[in-house]
Amino acid sequence: MTGAEFQPESAAAAHTHTGSDGAVTPLPFGPILPEHATDGWELRGDSREWWLARRHGLCDMEIRATTQRSCAMRVRRDGALVREASASSVEYAKQLGQQWIYEHQPPDQGIM
Repeated sequence: MTGAEFQPESAAAAHTHTGSDGAVTPLPFGPILPEHATDGWELRGDSREWWLARRHGLCDMEIRATTQRSCAMRVRRDGALVREASASSVEYAKQLGQQWIYEHQPPDQGIM
């Protein structure tokens, strides 16, 4: 199915989420959805924006929307930005986060 085959009734209808219970709710800005909160990532946010957060050692990791369809993965330590990477999808941003964890895992520990 292409976008030409599916025309939402309104811009608001195009930006809604149908939950597993069938309830339809308006989505906050960006591509992040509740189903992206897996593999240690937690869904955070409010009615304006959702983001994903994860703690790794002394670092806080987050994925936030940068546009309706893209996002950025950021790693902070003590509030200072350590790493930032843009991603074309939430799944790709999560992969970048996992790659960062792998690259910064102490040698005597396994991957979380």
